[in-house]
Amino acid sequence: MHNYYKGVVAAAMMAPALVLAAQPSAILGQELAATAAKGSVNVDFYNVIPNISNANSAAYGGGNNHPALRVGALDGEVFVTNQVHSDSYQIGYKRVLSQGPQGRQKGAAPVNVALYGGLGVDTPPNPSTNDKTVLTLGAAIDYRATPWLLNMNPRIEDDGTDSWTDIVLGAFYTVANSGASKALLLGAEVDLAVDTPAGIKKENISRLGVRWVPTDNVTFDFVVYDSSSGLQVPGLMRVNIGF
Repeated sequence: MHNYYKGVVAAAMMAPALVLAAQPSAILGQELAATAAKGSVNVDFYNVIPNISNANSAAYGGGNNHPALRVGALDGEVFVTNQVHSDSYQIGYKRVLSQGPQGRQKGAAPVNVALYGGLGVDTPPNPSTNDKTVLTLGAAIDYRATPWLLNMNPRIEDDGTDSWTDIVLGAFYTVANSGASKALLLGAEVDLAVDTPAGIKKENISRLGVRWVPTDNVTFDFVVYDSSSGLQVPGLMRVNIGF
């Protein structure tokens, strides 16, 4: 009987990780300390509703509605996404360095840590301007305790001339959850502009959003409020399909 209760407690502690594992490794405008499952392929589509607001969609991850790709490989995640402060694609890699105990280490906090990096080429619209190689480095640190997910995502983007440093803070509350599917999360995040290139005003942006997971392999993220553009109904939307 004692072993039975131990098993029930261990399963309960693992439940949040199982839910998030079935969802994309990014949420709203930030990266999570998670990667795509090994061998899985996730495709993001942005703003698929006609005439949807495109304000700030680069910070949301979609740039000018470009799709994104995340593949579980090499003991982590290989991704092809838009960079936040440029309109260029980047190829990158993310790996979880430490994962919360989920029952592994008694007394340890359920904190996950991941590092990632990406490299892309930004081609300016002016043909007389040279292409720029853009480097992105970031980390994601999250704390998971049902029904909460708290996340911090510091990141640096540098093109050799200009550099941006942001820290995105997020809090997400699971309203409904029936296993790995049919989850509903309400979220708020703040994008803090720590450093910007000379002449560019620092602007902190707050967002409110919802994540809805109707099936195991389909996830919808909606940004319904963005402080730079106000209430958006419908707002920015990302659809993630996993294979």
